[in-house]
Amino acid sequence: MEVYIILTMITCLSLFIMQQLNRKYTFLIGGVRLQSPQTQGDFMVTFIILSVFSLIRDNVGCDYNSYLIHVQKIQRGMPHYMEIGFQWICKLVAGINDNPRIVIIIFAVATCYFYLRAIWDQSDDIFFSVFIFLTWGYYFMTFNTVRNYFALSLTLFSIKHLAKKEYFRFVFIVVIAALFHKSALVCIPIYVAALKKYKLKDIAFFAGIVGTGIVFKGQIQALIFQFYPSYEGSAYDSGRISYLNVIKALLVLSLCVFFWKKIKDDKMSRVYFNLNLFALILYTAFYWIPEISRIGFYMNATTIFLLPRLVQRVGRINRQSIKILIYTFSIILFLLLLNTFQSETTRLLPYKTWLLDGSFNQYPPPW
Repeated sequence: MEVYIILTMITCLSLFIMQQLNRKYTFLIGGVRLQSPQTQGDFMVTFIILSVFSLIRDNVGCDYNSYLIHVQKIQRGMPHYMEIGFQWICKLVAGINDNPRIVIIIFAVATCYFYLRAIWDQSDDIFFSVFIFLTWGYYFMTFNTVRNYFALSLTLFSIKHLAKKEYFRFVFIVVIAALFHKSALVCIPIYVAALKKYKLKDIAFFAGIVGTGIVFKGQIQALIFQFYPSYEGSAYDSGRISYLNVIKALLVLSLCVFFWKKIKDDKMSRVYFNLNLFALILYTAFYWIPEISRIGFYMNATTIFLLPRLVQRVGRINRQSIKILIYTFSIILFLLLLNTFQSETTRLLPYKTWLLDGSFNQYPPPW
């Protein structure tokens, strides 16, 4: 547990120091104000710390070893269900080195890069976003379901093109993400729907969606299991509601509603708000769908952009109070999450690395 606390502290402290070193200084020379250029040193330091910590892990994550087996099966030409993009990477890497850990390393680095690139491109307060990225568990969850979280990092990265109305680039990136996890395709209609400026009269529409999930639960389940029969009765078919995701969504949305006048005319604030609203609907009315969090994260992960954006748009007095409130909540949430890291569904503890025990070339056979 301590290793994750130390990592979070080192990452945040390093980012803070680099931001202080890289901030724009203003000089008055001959009556002309000159500013030093902003560098990307803060991005590189954060990227190196988080990507290295991820890539050197060994059997950390509930499906780490199973991924090593899957990679070997793909590399040996065995029939496989995983998406074509992931299979391409596995086969490409095999032409250089058939150690399956190389594939895990590539995805660890790529996932960190696109997550952080999305933050640096879209956040109004980079430090704040990185802090939420860590303490709300979004970074640590990337240690599981490698393909899903790589796709998530790409879709978050694609939002900047949606904001600029570069729709072809947005769709292109999402399609690339779907080559690694097809669930990414839901982002095309959902993110586009989030662009709409909803009004009070639309409450009936959202209530209808919630009602559909409650009333037609059995029919929808039957339809889903026709496409994914392996999920029925499996460990993923638990039917448990994710109270933590519901609480997070309610708190974020409540804070936004309280300061709605400050963000209602800001396009991207509305987009992030709508996505968190969609996530709340999903986690309350459709919680019984197996692995619903894999879809919900495409929406509620935008909290890392929404909260800093909201804070920057309120008055100075309120800004400090809200920051203290969010930082306090984030620390409490982080400590609560740490207590779940030993569970079978995450298996993030104990943290082990092949770097120290020399086990880089040791891995389970593909049978």
